[in-house]
Amino acid sequence: SVSGAQVVRALAAEDRQISALAEAAGRLRWAYVRDADTRATWAPVVQNVAQVGLAMVLVVGAWLVAHHHLQVGALITFTFWIGMVQAPFQMLGMLFVMSQRASVSAERVAELLDSPKDADPPEAIELVRSRCSVAFEAVSFAYPASAKWVLDGFDLAVEPGEAVAIVGKSGAGKTTVGRLLVRFYQPQEGRILLDGLDLRSLSGRSLRESVGFVGDDAYIFSASLFDNLAFARPEADRAEVFAAAAACGVDEFAQRLPQGYETLLGEQGLSLSGGQRQRVALARALLADPPVLFLDDATSALDAETERAVLLHALGSLTGRRTLLIVASKLSTALLASRVVMVHDGRVVADGKHDKLLVSCPLYKDLAQHRVAPTAGQGQI
Repeated sequence: SVSGAQVVRALAAEDRQISALAEAAGRLRWAYVRDADTRATWAPVVQNVAQVGLAMVLVVGAWLVAHHHLQVGALITFTFWIGMVQAPFQMLGMLFVMSQRASVSAERVAELLDSPKDADPPEAIELVRSRCSVAFEAVSFAYPASAKWVLDGFDLAVEPGEAVAIVGKSGAGKTTVGRLLVRFYQPQEGRILLDGLDLRSLSGRSLRESVGFVGDDAYIFSASLFDNLAFARPEADRAEVFAAAAACGVDEFAQRLPQGYETLLGEQGLSLSGGQRQRVALARALLADPPVLFLDDATSALDAETERAVLLHALGSLTGRRTLLIVASKLSTALLASRVVMVHDGRVVADGKHDKLLVSCPLYKDLAQHRVAPTAGQGQI
């Protein structure tokens, strides 16, 4: 609720969230009260059982000594032994209580440790930086929590330096293509090739140095604007950082910040607008300079003019042409690409130029009619 405070306020749900918090706090309070009541009831009993036992031993021992059935030294020795045994048994009780608490924590830790991890193969190949080609060959994938295929026999080939727009309705599998490309997940069937090499055979570090991924919800670290930009390449000099920032239009709003590029952006960059956060994320990716870049609707919050400037100039001209895959939710984005791929139900159903698809693909035509047309004079990447 705290991290989503803006959403709560925007939906006027403050009273509901406060009530939910009060209810949860009430349950927690009574859980502590019951715990305290149980401790108050049983702790004295547990602690005094040993003392009662010792008292009984002394009474019985005194009677035996008085009737000459036991020597005083033996009684003293036995009483001393009882004192020595009490502490270990009390410690066992404490260990039992601690083990119950630890078992719950251990389950949470085990759940994290047992989760699938992206481990490199035994003889991982270090991908040499190049202008990579990308190929999906009969790729099928379903998320762990779902039995439905998100991608089902997905085929796509992208040549080096090509700019491909991926379009389709929500749930078609567009974002999944990018997640598989950076190996956040592994496909259950088929394979993905980078420069002819299977992604499974590559080291994770070299793969992600060659393939950049920028999502629509740009994450901003709680640091300065400059540190956020330089996060991709901490060793980059200031001139390189400023060049990437200028190419993505970050300098336009950076100069208006209180301390310029040294301004702390706050938790998740809430002091920036959605478009500004996307510009920062794009500049960060540009500074990393990967030969393959996947933009998952990463320009959705930018106006058409800014989007055109960023995609054409920054991602095309500044560092040389690169292989670019763009999930496009706007018609203007699709028109900027040199090629458009239509994805439906996890498969490529159409592939070609925008004008060609309008005539040959009814699904694309229907989708394009609901998108805003771009301004005149836009060129291709």
